[in-house]
Amino acid sequence: MKELDDVLVHYLDHCYASSSKSEQAAVRRLLECDEPDILAFLVRRERPVDEEVASVVDAVCEAYRPDHS
Repeated sequence: MKELDDVLVHYLDHCYASSSKSEQAAVRRLLECDEPDILAFLVRRERPVDEEVASVVDAVCEAYRPDHS
């Protein structure tokens, strides 16, 4: 899904490199999830059980907000 890719690529381009090693590991765990699950996390229909992944989801959403671009 292109929109999902856009959100994730924005985070990867702007935030990933400056993230801690543990946050980078959580990003990799997020990306291992099925696409429908990632979408559900990002639109806040579901919350990841893994709290580090949940924090990354929050960071991805925050980074993509138009006033933070």
